[in-house]
Amino acid sequence: MATFPYYNSLLPETESLLRYLEIYEILESHPGDMHLGTDERILGALRGLASRRRMLFVSFVVSLYGAFEEFVESLAERYVDFHVNIAKLCKVRVEEKIRESHFSRSLDRLNRRDSRQDLGVSVSDVLRGMLDGYDADGHHISGEIFRVHTSNFRVESIEALFSELGCQNIIKSVCSCDWVKENLFQGDRCGDDPDDASTLKRARLMLSNFVEARNRAAHGKLRDIEGRSTMESWLRLVRVLSFYLERLVLDELGRSCILKNRAQKVECINVYKDGRVLILTGGTDITVDESSLVIAKRGTFPMLRWAPVQEIQRDGNRVQSLRLGDGCEAGVRVGFRGRKDYEYFVVRSQDWQSVGLPIENMEEDPSVPASIFHEG
Repeated sequence: MATFPYYNSLLPETESLLRYLEIYEILESHPGDMHLGTDERILGALRGLASRRRMLFVSFVVSLYGAFEEFVESLAERYVDFHVNIAKLCKVRVEEKIRESHFSRSLDRLNRRDSRQDLGVSVSDVLRGMLDGYDADGHHISGEIFRVHTSNFRVESIEALFSELGCQNIIKSVCSCDWVKENLFQGDRCGDDPDDASTLKRARLMLSNFVEARNRAAHGKLRDIEGRSTMESWLRLVRVLSFYLERLVLDELGRSCILKNRAQKVECINVYKDGRVLILTGGTDITVDESSLVIAKRGTFPMLRWAPVQEIQRDGNRVQSLRLGDGCEAGVRVGFRGRKDYEYFVVRSQDWQSVGLPIENMEEDPSVPASIFHEG
């Protein structure tokens, strides 16, 4: 299954917040019954607080937003770093959009050097990075500067951040996925299935309400506190958006690597052996172990995956290498189930792995959990 390192780093924090919800439910539903398997020392401390539900609510929203903010910042930073790695590998310049955004952000950093976020950053360091990014090939650009932001992460600010990196309408793309629609409208659906526009509107409203609650809680201006169902919906929202944001970003990075590395597209004529043997043709060389197939899975939400070439057969005989094309077809064995309607590209395994993209060699189709919350 695919590796999503930044989403996986978010999970421990959200798992601990599930425990907050359990305690919160006890306080909400059974204020007089405070044992139920919870640590007695914790309960003793809670009994002495007049507003223990408020304390848990504040802790929940501030912690959840902090985890989500760290996730978005890390994803943006690493997106830039991977683009730089791809440009180095392929000996091309970093994308113009990223270089322009890096230059603009460097100017902003120079203008606010006194801010706490930039303590220890020298003028010469900022100027060196700014000039390299704009005038040279950009291979020394660091994604760290894209972590700095001045507004909370609502839908608009997330889309603005990633548009600086060349990813337009990223939340809109996320909301086109059926699994996202299913989770954002969980427990509150009637009539026809939601379309992309209503899902985007729902995500915008939920995230805005969550951020507003966090801001009031963090600045001591909280008036009313929400019930468990609302808190649970915010937790679900953060997990859903985070999972698909990273999935979309990895897909975009993989496509950039394919494009800049001049990977050769090949045609899949047929599939055998439960999809694990592909009959391919196309104008490129293919070699066992040294070549990899990168697969672009088609659909409303495409996903990249890759696998080394395990075996090549031509006219019933195994061969180590072969040039496809000019009527030449070959059976290629890989470690996953393919389909005729997928797109296939041949790249050098060493090149693909040297970029360091956290896209694993997968033996099966990527999947997502049936529920945002684990069973049991």
